[in-house]
Amino acid sequence: MTSLFQKISFLSVLASISLFTACSSDTTTDGGLQPSPKTGGTLERATNASLTAYFREAQNGNNRVSGADDNVALEASADGASPPTANSVSFSGTTLQEAGVDEADWVKTDGEFIYSIFQNDSNNFTLEEGSGFAPNKPHEFSQGIRIMQTSGTTLNEIKSISLSDTTRLSGIYLANKDLIAVGSGGNSIAYDWFNSFYFGSQTTELQWINVSEPANATLTNKLSFDGNLVSSRRVGNVLYLMLRHYPNFEVFPVEPNSQDGSTRPENNADTNTATAEDFLPKVQFNEQPKQIAVKPENCFINTGARGQQADIITLAAINLSSDGSEFETTCFVGSSEALYASTKALYLASTRWDYNFNSNVADYAPAVTTDIHKFAFSGLDFDYRGSAEIGGHLGWLQDRKSYRMSESADGEYLRIITHNEQRPWIAIEILPASDDVAASSVEAAAIQANERAAASSPVMLTILKENSQKAALDIVSQLPNQNSPASIGKTGEQLYASRFIGDRAYLVTFRITDPLYVLDLSNPQAPELKGELEIDGYSDFLFPAGNNLLLGVGKDAIAAEDAFDFRGGAWYQGVKLSLIDVADPSNPTELDKVIIGKRGTESPALQNPHAITLLNSGTNGITRVALPITLNETLTSSNIGPRTYYNYTQTGLYRFEVDQVSKSIVALPPLVTHQNSNNSFAPANFNSRSVIIDDTVHYQQNNQFWSQDWAGKLPSTGPK
Repeated sequence: MTSLFQKISFLSVLASISLFTACSSDTTTDGGLQPSPKTGGTLERATNASLTAYFREAQNGNNRVSGADDNVALEASADGASPPTANSVSFSGTTLQEAGVDEADWVKTDGEFIYSIFQNDSNNFTLEEGSGFAPNKPHEFSQGIRIMQTSGTTLNEIKSISLSDTTRLSGIYLANKDLIAVGSGGNSIAYDWFNSFYFGSQTTELQWINVSEPANATLTNKLSFDGNLVSSRRVGNVLYLMLRHYPNFEVFPVEPNSQDGSTRPENNADTNTATAEDFLPKVQFNEQPKQIAVKPENCFINTGARGQQADIITLAAINLSSDGSEFETTCFVGSSEALYASTKALYLASTRWDYNFNSNVADYAPAVTTDIHKFAFSGLDFDYRGSAEIGGHLGWLQDRKSYRMSESADGEYLRIITHNEQRPWIAIEILPASDDVAASSVEAAAIQANERAAASSPVMLTILKENSQKAALDIVSQLPNQNSPASIGKTGEQLYASRFIGDRAYLVTFRITDPLYVLDLSNPQAPELKGELEIDGYSDFLFPAGNNLLLGVGKDAIAAEDAFDFRGGAWYQGVKLSLIDVADPSNPTELDKVIIGKRGTESPALQNPHAITLLNSGTNGITRVALPITLNETLTSSNIGPRTYYNYTQTGLYRFEVDQVSKSIVALPPLVTHQNSNNSFAPANFNSRSVIIDDTVHYQQNNQFWSQDWAGKLPSTGPK
């Protein structure tokens, strides 16, 4: 795209994201001429011979790094309450991004029993005696599942099960009468993700626990795949996994055939006799012999990849109605960093292509693009439908990436939000097209106008539609474009929250204030920017909280003004809940807000939406909201200002009710579990979760449970 401009004028200096907070055209649409997807990135079905040749070439080329992103963690989520039925128990579920698409989480419940992961590191405190787990020993690690039976505010452990510690559990699923624990051998933190070799020795393990009689729950089966877990989803009785594996080329060395001992193909003949099956990942069911996890003819090669990539992305579909031995797989050789799942398809995203990284944090190059691959599914069967390469990337934070994508209700379109890396932290002056771009036709001029409109916006919307004849995802429309050139985001702003609800998209960008943008997607050929709202602070995530109501969860912020803050921006403050009315998309309005704590206050719900609990309590128009908070509001210095950090005060579960009638946020008493004593440190709570069952809330923090009536009128019980 940079060839469209004679030059790029830098109007401001770099401003770090963590400053204070951290083509050609062939279609005509109502929105104007739109560029077709770039040809790169198409997946081509492999054969044993073509895959063997590909791996040998990659081996000789000493492939090391594939395009992916800066951090892999559990994907994020929202809105997974169990609706009450007549004479039934009302209880909250895992907060999900899409209805009908379940996600692994630390805690699951069926309304009577609570199932939770327990991990016991040598640095963690020990559960009370009788918990079923041995006391901590230095440098030892154990993990398992606790099963708690509920009766009002009474919570009792009835069973604990130790599980394999060869992989670290990352989440559980509850399906039928089985609990499926999912774990992977590595955490894929920033500096590991850039090293393909790291994924050559990783394993993803699934362990089946029969909970038909929870008090007698038993471990029944185990299924292990080569590769690290990138993400997983459950639709009905099928569990879908996305795994990343790197072949162990050293097992099949290329024999040198030159005087200098070089094994590179330009110096000698390749005498390697290994075939594709030798490089592909393996799978093991219980203690049976390992087998190849995916057949070469069920794999694809990314023919448009830049550089030789040998990473293998495996998609596995596992029948949860069976014992774990029934599954189907497909794979492609290339890279993928994020997974979005609808009830009909999996969409895999991978940022292109090369990364620089400073202090192990990704540094995206200008004009970065993203590959999208669509795999439709029906039960255990996968069907590759096409690919596209679009402008921009999905952002810097892994837990938000799936939220950048959404399939339309009819399944025809994929809507995707990307950050425009042509102007990541700088203002860009768009100048006339360069001479090397022909502008002699109306079509070429329209392409240039669209490209320049997109290049001027920090955030871009792209809508894709399947093209079965070309095995491609065609670009139907983009925003901004020549007919709707208004920028999404202001100079220097970054994309924070994004949420698709029905035919609208809600986006939050931030640098000084929080502009909330409302996009109308009802006409896929001509999306519109309908309205925006500027308020203090920002939202990390947005959740539906009733008819035409959004609940934003993020931080308050104060604009920087003094001389020290010459770079501009804002100082984040306490955790902020914001209730926003979007009934009129052209005029969104903040109805109410709550600020929790001072600067330094944190919540795991700002990084992982599974940490927030939402439950619509029947027909009275109340949405219950619970989230863990580490509260900082103790001041020990007389130097008070927007930059002042406050000391730790207490930790607990904070509860609120969104009243859809009065359109307000009502705060309830927090369930406090720890308080600062003699300048003590806050306990870890990054995996804290809560479950609401009828009028009781159960709060899990650091392997222990506290319980209380929802209104907080009675004393809490715990820890257990």
